[in-house]
Amino acid sequence: MSKIRKILYIDDNQSYLRLVIDLMEDTVVEVLTASDPHEGLRMAMVTPHLDLVLLDIDMPGLTGVDILSQLRGLKRTSQFPVIMLSARQDLATIKEIQSWGVRDYLLKPFPLSDLIQRIQFYLGRDIFERSLYA
Repeated sequence: MSKIRKILYIDDNQSYLRLVIDLMEDTVVEVLTASDPHEGLRMAMVTPHLDLVLLDIDMPGLTGVDILSQLRGLKRTSQFPVIMLSARQDLATIKEIQSWGVRDYLLKPFPLSDLIQRIQFYLGRDIFERSLYA
């Protein structure tokens, strides 16, 4: 099956990375992952045609907010749609990521249906339809 969309998911939690890879396995979406935030930032800067970035906030060495601020500071990556993921519920964090233009924030652990709904918003509802894969 030809992959026509690309998601980059940066998260130090291997379980969440595997969840998204498994979720998108039979779709037209290629999932690139990075468990190291520095590697994830590098991938975001050099990978052509990213359609969506999923980004954890709490990671060692470089936080998701640090990555987001660097992405927003570069012309090529400044408009990437980003969904932030975290167990943090504090209002200060939410306001900070909103100030960087992020409108979607999923609180871990999140229902899979919420993630699917948000991915469909950015990539199209039909990415999960089997008729595309025959």
